[in-house]
Amino acid sequence: MLNVKCKAKGFSVLETVIAMGIFVFIGLSIYLVYTSAFGLIRNSQIRIIATALATQQIEIARNLAYVNVGIEGVDIDGEIPNFQQISKGVFNFSLKSIISALQKLGKKLILRFGGELKTSPKLFSRNRQTSKDIYRLNVYFRPSELKKDDFITYKNQVYKIVSLSKKMNVKELLSNKNSVIKYDSEIKKVEPIYKTIVSKVKPVIEILDPETYQSTPVKNSKDVKMGEKVKVIKVSREFWLV
Repeated sequence: MLNVKCKAKGFSVLETVIAMGIFVFIGLSIYLVYTSAFGLIRNSQIRIIATALATQQIEIARNLAYVNVGIEGVDIDGEIPNFQQISKGVFNFSLKSIISALQKLGKKLILRFGGELKTSPKLFSRNRQTSKDIYRLNVYFRPSELKKDDFITYKNQVYKIVSLSKKMNVKELLSNKNSVIKYDSEIKKVEPIYKTIVSKVKPVIEILDPETYQSTPVKNSKDVKMGEKVKVIKVSREFWLV
């Protein structure tokens, strides 16, 4: 009689546990590497988009006239939004605008006195810890030669300056209506102001020409009396009551 013995070889429980542990470790390592790489790519995309948005807002501000460079709803008002929510693909960004102390001073000067104000940001250095560029801002301010109650000509019209701010608040002498005009190189100051007397009130108002002493009609109308002392300006050989 023939006896045959067979030994079946297989994995013990310990070997199975070790193999599963090694598999889990390898799988977890691959997962961590993948998630880390994905996170780096995502952060890189966010930085690129955020930089592009910031650059876009800076270019918008640079293209504004300086009198309009300010933040909506703050003490230095302007056309730049104070807070914005912008969506780019799956990313949502919050943009907060700020204005430096030097820019605030420049804005207050231009609003109070009017005139010319220029800024010149220049690269000053670089922060080694944050790797951010540091700029130095130079501000040039020259007050306007014009002031309140001056008389000006602009686009063939004669105005009296009521106040100076971002723009000129003026009153047109012919229609006596208030309006707002921007600072422009075409604006010319009218001087001097002459003193004279009213020589006639009907049918049109006339005054004595301060130079020739001849009775001369004036361009605009006011409530005056015969013989009353008045002040006038001369624009293109025409007199205006002021």
